[in-house]
Amino acid sequence: MYVSPRGTVISPQSVWRRLGLPGQASIFHTSRRLTMMPALVTGFEKELPSLLTTSTSVTLENCIHRLGLADDTELLKMLGKITPLDLPINGPRRVEAALRALRDCQSIIQRIAEGELAGYRSYLSKEGFDPETDAVADCGWALSSQRRMEQFAGETFRGYYIGTLAHAHMHDGIKSFLFHKGTDKGWVSIAERGVELLELPFASLEAQICRFDMNADGSVVAVPIEHEPQYEMVREVFVKRMHRQTEAFADFIKPFLTDITLEEFRETLFLLFDALVNHPTSFEYHDLAGLPHNREYGKSDFATIGTFWRVPADGGAYVAPAGVTRWRDYMRIGWISLRQAGVRVTWARVRRVLRRRFLQ
Repeated sequence: MYVSPRGTVISPQSVWRRLGLPGQASIFHTSRRLTMMPALVTGFEKELPSLLTTSTSVTLENCIHRLGLADDTELLKMLGKITPLDLPINGPRRVEAALRALRDCQSIIQRIAEGELAGYRSYLSKEGFDPETDAVADCGWALSSQRRMEQFAGETFRGYYIGTLAHAHMHDGIKSFLFHKGTDKGWVSIAERGVELLELPFASLEAQICRFDMNADGSVVAVPIEHEPQYEMVREVFVKRMHRQTEAFADFIKPFLTDITLEEFRETLFLLFDALVNHPTSFEYHDLAGLPHNREYGKSDFATIGTFWRVPADGGAYVAPAGVTRWRDYMRIGWISLRQAGVRVTWARVRRVLRRRFLQ
């Protein structure tokens, strides 16, 4: 079974069939949000900061809405008694106040999390997911979804990823395709400058799943994450076309599979992505950079791929500085990272940010 925490490009079985590969492939479309809430059952303090988004405009009420908890009147009522819900979470004191309020509501939040965990486990059971024989496959970098899944499953299982960063959750059962724990600096550089471009081929026509609700008869209903209309436009106009081209590429490459080594395939991909990310033509940049990009819960409201795509000054394409993060924003993010991940991980993130800023 092929299981992907954040969706995939097309039906994997279609590519399997075209390439003549053995085995079966199936998929379920999920999200960080799906594993984040159940993880609160046993890891409340560790996961708590992930519920917040720090911004000059985002409020605690916004965070609750993005979590899909706005219909829980008991939670909103208690939070409102502890702290104002309409103040922006734009500094350490506001963050501390919001975290204290959430801690005071721990029993309510964990009760919700327990229900979601039961629904998630029931879904995996009905899908026949077996950690002994199946694996998680994803484009992801830090592997937080697999870490959380293993946390509430109580066991480790295999994982296959496009790439993993140096601080990623890791054990012997996890493998990477393009780069493993940041060992290939060329690929890491590409990921830091244009991670959305690496993720784009894995865009799905299916809505990501927010949570699984259980019915009285024991059946499970998937509740999708709400998307803005512009993202649906991208699916219809761009993703469908990309899917057709992916299947056409599988048909084209099949006769050459016996003659191409894995290393040669990686090298070819590196040349292609390095050219696209670091030296795009004006057409490539403006055709892709304007695509609305849904960075999921807590990452941004509305952004395009160009907001996060960093082309070097000598890259050859005109790049508008839209969305460039300011230093005070980095300071705020760093403070949250210290609380959530500790000094070691935060320092690794700081070094990546410095490289990204000064290499441009």
